[in-house]
Amino acid sequence: MTPTLILDLDNTIIGNITYQLLAHTLCNKVKKNCGMVSNCYNEKTGIIRPYFCKFIYTIREKFPNIKIYVYTASQKDWALKEIKWIEKCCNLKFDRPILTRDDCIEMDNSYYKSIQKISKRIKTIDKNNILIIDNNDVFIDCKESFIKCPDYNYISFVDIWKVLPKSMLDKQEVLIFMQKLVKEGYINPYNVDTIGENIDQSLRYINWFQKKLTIVNKINKKSYSDSFWKTLIKIIYNTNNFKDIKMIYNIELKT
Repeated sequence: MTPTLILDLDNTIIGNITYQLLAHTLCNKVKKNCGMVSNCYNEKTGIIRPYFCKFIYTIREKFPNIKIYVYTASQKDWALKEIKWIEKCCNLKFDRPILTRDDCIEMDNSYYKSIQKISKRIKTIDKNNILIIDNNDVFIDCKESFIKCPDYNYISFVDIWKVLPKSMLDKQEVLIFMQKLVKEGYINPYNVDTIGENIDQSLRYINWFQKKLTIVNKINKKSYSDSFWKTLIKIIYNTNNFKDIKMIYNIELKT
């Protein structure tokens, strides 16, 4: 039987990518190449969860015929870009298709996942030899094969103002988008070109960053010691049975 591994994306493989998505959205609005977004997707920046790349290498070495699919509730166009960046960083390839929001079931304004639903696209899935890893309990079937991983919330902060050419603020669509981000607290409302020209404005500008980055740093410090994938690597080293991975993980959680 071919073992199948189903992996969630956000807060499972990668951290909180809100700033990357916002920067990417803005780049699309101003028709600007946004290489700085793709450059965030590596283990050194913290966006990719520690030991994830090694985990994939390890499980493929132990179970050479394994199929590994990503199943995310993210929109398809964005998810495909992220997968491309992760694959490049880790020098690996997930099996296709990449499963996205189109493959989810929408109920009560939420998105749920179903192995039965994706089996229509992936004929080789064996429900008796599958492992699912997600940070949310959103699968409506195959729950006996599900590992709920801790949230990985690392934030790679992006100063959105640095992405935007100043001339683009003349565009109504861009201005409305930036005002929305200011209101939601994602970007600095006291944007200044030169620190010190206006002391009061500069102090507000610096104070905003101090408060924002203090919050980000507090969140990220908890992520530095994240060992979820490292724990699974250890388990894989010590078992020859794919079906035992979940059982051993649950035992280790209790010890």
